[in-house]
Amino acid sequence: MAERPAGSAGAPRIHRMLTRHSLRLAIVALPLVALLPSTAHADRIVTRDPAGDALVTSEVDGVEQSAVAADHRTVDIVRTVVVHDAEVVRVRTQFRRLASDPLVFIGARLKLPKGKVDVLVEHLGGTPIVSGTAGGGRELDCPGLEARVQRTTRSITLSVPTSCLRDPRWVRVGVVAFGGDLDQEDSTTDGIYSDDAHRDGTFDADKPALGPRVRRG
Repeated sequence: MAERPAGSAGAPRIHRMLTRHSLRLAIVALPLVALLPSTAHADRIVTRDPAGDALVTSEVDGVEQSAVAADHRTVDIVRTVVVHDAEVVRVRTQFRRLASDPLVFIGARLKLPKGKVDVLVEHLGGTPIVSGTAGGGRELDCPGLEARVQRTTRSITLSVPTSCLRDPRWVRVGVVAFGGDLDQEDSTTDGIYSDDAHRDGTFDADKPALGPRVRRG
């Protein structure tokens, strides 16, 4: 098991909060944004998400409250690139900033012609930890399932072999990022920060908005 890197004193509390609330950050869904691709080919689609639309969710007198955290950049998704070829589906998530002391999670949903696959990327420093589940919550046994951090482009790229997806004709991908503010970008609020790659405003972290179909190239 990978060791969690040393962070600020707030890290354990943030982790407990993430676990206690089962990552349910909000339940109100607003209209989709940026679902029309800015760049599209048979095997590659790029979608963009507005900067400054990350949310912060905190507890006030035992009640969860969410608000826009426009100054927070660490989990603020600005661009998503999905590439689908015969061997692998790659999902590159680009942020306004990558944290120097990370506690960032990326939840990716891959909707397939039949069923779906959910993948969780844990960026805690060093090599990201990647795990997945298929239909019915079955653990995904997938050699080659991995993620890479690319600091020069402020992005994290997830790779899922198509053999683990039963070689689908197309995929639709939704991405949600969430985590803590260990770098203290927002010193006024202690809570969980989150962003959906395809929504501007509040959302359900368990139901990421899906982008367009990306056909196998």
